Amino acid sequence: MNYLTNDGFLNGCLPADEKTLQLQSELQDRAVSFSTLYTQGQMPILKWDSDWEQFLKQRGNIVAEMLRERTRCIFPWEVLKHLPKEQKTGDLLYFSQGSRPSCMGHADDFAYRSSVLSCIGLGSPLVYEPTNPYYTWVLSKGGSQSGGQSPTPMARTANEIGHFTVAQVGDDNTSFSAVYKNYLNEAAKRQSAIVFIEGSGKELAQRIVQVVKAGFGVALGNSLAVSGTAVDSNNIEIAELGGSWAHATSFAAWFEKNGQEYLFWVNSHGKRYKKSTFGEPFDGAWMRVDKELPRFVASATIYGQPYAVIPEAVYLPKSKLEIGFECPVPTAKNI
Repeated sequence: MNYLTNDGFLNGCLPADEKTLQLQSELQDRAVSFSTLYTQGQMPILKWDSDWEQFLKQRGNIVAEMLRERTRCIFPWEVLKHLPKEQKTGDLLYFSQGSRPSCMGHADDFAYRSSVLSCIGLGSPLVYEPTNPYYTWVLSKGGSQSGGQSPTPMARTANEIGHFTVAQVGDDNTSFSAVYKNYLNEAAKRQSAIVFIEGSGKELAQRIVQVVKAGFGVALGNSLAVSGTAVDSNNIEIAELGGSWAHATSFAAWFEKNGQEYLFWVNSHGKRYKKSTFGEPFDGAWMRVDKELPRFVASATIYGQPYAVIPEAVYLPKSKLEIGFECPVPTAKNI
């Protein structure tokens, strides 16, 4: 398989084959209804049901009100910037995948860490720890470091094994060492609860919006590439779609301007996008919910259903429902 597009980007998201579809069916068969997310232990596969939708709606309304009133921001990069030292072990947010077709591992890891930070911004008593995308990806492939991966086996490994911190395995996201065996118990404290997002077209896009608006990351594969960025009528720096790839990426944040909703999309091809609206990292760009997003996700189900990431992470000793630091809404450029 050729993993390079015409633009020289490394691909690595595999279409869902019969084995992958069977795995997805098995995982969904064991899914349980939403109950309590922040209890340490084995993390579940969750059903997309009315309880889950109600939970997303409640959290999404809180996020929208905070941004509208400019009282608090849960953009992952802003939470990280304002996080006190005792609540984080490092400032690393996103990686470039380098010379490996490990985009699915990066998409999962970016969604996981973005979720940790947004949940901290909403008051969850978690500690942010940079994690290495490569190790969980390799383990999802049974130890192989060649070829790509699709969303479903990636989701299972993140759910059953967890994520390895940079402090444990280092920050080299292009090579793998047996050192991970020393940290399996620790990785199990950083598992993800997974919700597979069903549907296609506009329905799938809207469900992704529900998840991201509520402060959770989404990992997915797709075929339509991002060719660059442009400024829209709201003076927001948005992704321009064009070309093709077989690639996995993630969504990490939501906001609304003049009735237009946007999601922040995160890539693993490095800091290719050189302008920002809200001080966001140059690893991604915004997509309009009614324009770019439905086109972008139209091919997602070729690779398997996208999934929402609900993080388990190391807890602060004392639980609390309010955050103990200020995280203001950033001033947007050109707005």
